[in-house]
Amino acid sequence: MLRSYMGPYVLTFFISLFVLLMQFIWKYIDDLAGKGLETSVIAELLIYASTGMVPMALPLAILLSSIMIFGAKAEHYELVASKAAGISLIKMMHPLILFMVINAVFAFYFSNYVMPVANLKTRALVMDIQRQRPAIDIKPGVFYYGLKGLTIRIDKVAKNKKDLTGILVYDHTTAHTGNSRITLAESGTIEITNDERFLMFRLHKGIMYDEAGFFVNRDASFPHIKNKFKEQIFLVDLSEFKLSRNSEGMFKDHYTMLNVTQLNRAMEDLNRDFDQRVEDYSKSMRQTYFFGRGSQQKNLNPFAAEDSAKKARINLIKGGGMDVPQKMENENLNKIHVNEGNHELKTVKLSAKDLLSDKPLQSLDKARQEQVIETALNIARGNQSRCNDFVLEMKYRKENVARHDSEWHKKFTLSVACIVLFFIGAPLGAIIKRGGFGLPFVASVLIFIFYYVLSTIGEKAVKQLTLTPFWGMWLSTLVLIPIGIFLTIKANNDSKLFNRDVYYFFFQRLKSVFKKS
Repeated sequence: MLRSYMGPYVLTFFISLFVLLMQFIWKYIDDLAGKGLETSVIAELLIYASTGMVPMALPLAILLSSIMIFGAKAEHYELVASKAAGISLIKMMHPLILFMVINAVFAFYFSNYVMPVANLKTRALVMDIQRQRPAIDIKPGVFYYGLKGLTIRIDKVAKNKKDLTGILVYDHTTAHTGNSRITLAESGTIEITNDERFLMFRLHKGIMYDEAGFFVNRDASFPHIKNKFKEQIFLVDLSEFKLSRNSEGMFKDHYTMLNVTQLNRAMEDLNRDFDQRVEDYSKSMRQTYFFGRGSQQKNLNPFAAEDSAKKARINLIKGGGMDVPQKMENENLNKIHVNEGNHELKTVKLSAKDLLSDKPLQSLDKARQEQVIETALNIARGNQSRCNDFVLEMKYRKENVARHDSEWHKKFTLSVACIVLFFIGAPLGAIIKRGGFGLPFVASVLIFIFYYVLSTIGEKAVKQLTLTPFWGMWLSTLVLIPIGIFLTIKANNDSKLFNRDVYYFFFQRLKSVFKKS
């Protein structure tokens, strides 16, 4: 069983990996084309990308190879002969079950230690390639804008790609001068310096027009400069055209780049920061914004005079349905009464419960009452805005924790999926009794699409906080386990699950029963 299984297993794995890799290439073909990348860089990117696709290729290979092998054995009556000899389907699956357990352990260690590194290398390399400017490709008769600060037009380029004829150069290195500096040359050459840092243009028999004047400022009082030359050399910096490998630091803390231990540590930090942020916000709202900025919970001065009695600023926020904290109901709080006639301040005692009633307003005139109410409304609106911002912040923090938690569960779902899909593919192949790449391939693709769609739905539900990380990430596995058990039982009992005649005769009998009734 192992010898017959390993060949199709390895073959289908690399076929699946190749198909997924082609999808990756088509996705980033625009970023790869025209950059003049070295073969080693492209090969490195493909290796990292293919490593990151193992979690998708491995379950598909197990499912497809299982259907192929057991379908071929059933088609050639090997399963019938084995059962006649007293060897059941489950007993025939024992060596492969042991192999799948080993495969699941390997898949876990791979996803835990290899996948984070592959994801980091792939994303960093893709970012570096996207930042790199396209390779220099100057075509005759077309303006080329790929060089910073220069616009070049060549009438003719020789076959060796070095000799040029009919050269026109607009110098825009000083942006505010426009097309003030123009160079024309009959011929020239283009080559890269020995240290590969600069692109060197060597122009012959030309003329340069400069209308910028002195100090690079256009001035009508200065004549333009006309400079004829037999040979002129100017250099172009090529640093922007070289691949810069410095993006790994940007992604090393991303949740897809972490293993189980690092994810546990990251989630502890995120949860601790979440709880601390909630506590700080609650404390800030109680002490700073509940009765107005600058007030304290145990020493409230709701009517404070600033500069003079006529410019008293009210920092009281009227209750508006807000409950008074139980421990504040009986506390005595200072109330400053303003007497506009002699600017005297009189202090009386009020409880916090009295502050949220209309009594403090009765001691003020109508203008000041309106000022108090307007100030309270402004404070309430500010608090509402702060609450909305806090709710959005907490949602983002919860989503971040959910992403880390979902990635933690994903490390284990791959291993379990390998075993579950084997228990679907092996009995399914025994039932359909077809080998090769025809029907088994179609069946495996349909099942894998169903598995992948469920996994994607569950993962998105977790990130949107619709499902908990456990139920979201294990949704596809929990759905496929009963299917695997059902198919295994049916195959072990030689059930004709996909026999068309069985369903035909069943509906015929059902039809006759309805006619008699």
